[in-house]
Amino acid sequence: MAKRRSGSGAGTAGGRRAVKSRTGRVAALRRAGAKARPVKRRAPVKAPAKPILFRRGEMRFEPYGGPPGSATIARLVGPALSRTMGAGIATFDGCSIEWTVLYDELVVVLEGIFRLRLAAGRAIEAHAGDVVWLPEGTALRYEGERAVVCYVLYPVDWRRRHGL
Repeated sequence: MAKRRSGSGAGTAGGRRAVKSRTGRVAALRRAGAKARPVKRRAPVKAPAKPILFRRGEMRFEPYGGPPGSATIARLVGPALSRTMGAGIATFDGCSIEWTVLYDELVVVLEGIFRLRLAAGRAIEAHAGDVVWLPEGTALRYEGERAVVCYVLYPVDWRRRHGL
């Protein structure tokens, strides 16, 4: 006759413990008077994004700002593509656009001269290849002379977070 393993009595099957399903455990806890804990819901996980090549000739540039001069923007990465960051290309030529940055922003100057006018008369002038970091809350004026920049910002949902 085979010896019984330790722990193989009532509630076990063939020497293995019977495992209750999550639903069964919750029901047993409720019968015992335990209160249900709120379930933390996680944001739905998107399928992994695939790399995208944005060709300059296919980008849609929209005007923004106003005279004098001109400014355009091509919003490339937004909430539809990323849960975390946004990015695009912008142009500035003879314009001065007032703004307070509502996100962290990194600007890479691709062409021309890009200028930021900051508080107390301070100015940053950046040329092709220069990179500028702008923390959230920076009050400024975007300016440029035939400037083309790539911008990257975080968080991508800054409009929602600021109620805009």
